[in-house]
Amino acid sequence: MRKFLIIILALLIMLPATTEMLAADDPYEEPTITVEVPSSITPNSDISIKINIKNTTGTRMWRSKVYIDTISIPSNIRQYLEFFETEEYLTRHLVIQGLKDVLYPDEEVDLAFRIKANSQIPAVTIPIYIVLETEIGLCEEGCAPYRRTVEYEVVVIRDDPNLFLELDLDEARLNVGDCYIAKGNFTVGHTIENTSQTTAFNVNLSVANSEIPLSTTITPQMPLANIKPGNSTTGLIYVATGNLSPGTYTITVDLSYRDYYGKAFYTSDTFKIVVVSTAYELLEEGELYLLSCSYQNAISAFESAMALYEEVDYQELAERCYRRIELINGIILFKQAQSYYHLGDYESASDTYALSKQHYENANDCTGTSLCQDAINAIENNPTPPANGGNGGHGGGLTTLDLSLVLVIIVLAGVVVILLVGKRR
Repeated sequence: MRKFLIIILALLIMLPATTEMLAADDPYEEPTITVEVPSSITPNSDISIKINIKNTTGTRMWRSKVYIDTISIPSNIRQYLEFFETEEYLTRHLVIQGLKDVLYPDEEVDLAFRIKANSQIPAVTIPIYIVLETEIGLCEEGCAPYRRTVEYEVVVIRDDPNLFLELDLDEARLNVGDCYIAKGNFTVGHTIENTSQTTAFNVNLSVANSEIPLSTTITPQMPLANIKPGNSTTGLIYVATGNLSPGTYTITVDLSYRDYYGKAFYTSDTFKIVVVSTAYELLEEGELYLLSCSYQNAISAFESAMALYEEVDYQELAERCYRRIELINGIILFKQAQSYYHLGDYESASDTYALSKQHYENANDCTGTSLCQDAINAIENNPTPPANGGNGGHGGGLTTLDLSLVLVIIVLAGVVVILLVGKRR
């Protein structure tokens, strides 16, 4: 009986060790690796890496260490990095105290590594490889080796250089012409300023592709080799449009540049082209007044239209408005000359015919010019008025009937000229 009790007691004493040995033969869980690393940095700053290793295997971890695999970082990136800590034993303090190098289940260790990225590092993604090497099992000898690598990425953000683009025009206004379309030419001033502490390279200014017909020329010629810190450059964008319908069109001017390492940067500014029909509506209104012989209203409409066209440098239609005004002045003066003639004031009549002729010439109206010259010649050839006041005189002068016919002819000719010019345009 005593022997049986001794055996039972011995088995109870050996039970914990036996259980642990059996557990060592079972598949173990992986240790837990928790890493805190910034997702991005700027040049000339540190990458602080915090690591927590927890023994979640259910058994012991021997001769464990954590390190940064610097060799796996590409050399073209590694050259810009400085490593302050790259390797740490999890239980080094136990080794120093003469204890076994072991991490028991549920124990954990916190570590910290530091990497510095210098000021010259380009805008790249740095791969960070964290490696855990250990041996897992109950025995210090013959335990299973374990190696695990986790990867994290740190993006280098380069905010420099920084160029500022400014256009001196917010809106260009164009007035439509015939068929309610417009075209025009204008310039947009630009200023490019480097507001950063680094040089910008391959600076290029361009007008973005537009859905409207547009051609541009930029000075100075692009691209520029560089713009140094604190410097700026100015120039002009010469813009010529094709035929545009009334509406508002937004034009984008793009600025691109690179840093020393080739990273591309972009910015832009915009201006608008506004096509309006006000001037052309005034021009058509003036034509209708002219056809109805409402001369002062016609002149007012043509003058307003001409001012709008001159404002946007639409010379063709501004010139048309000018010729219409001159035509009307020619008609008005011709009628005044007729009145002088009927009153017998031949000198005033001749002078007024000469003024009328000048206006007709400015209007490019050859019919009116010729009629004025004929009237002047008639007066010069017969300067003495007829005895009966112009109702049957003799000589080569103009009779009242002649002048009436001339007036009818010139008004009709003026209407025909207006219609023909309008159709031709």
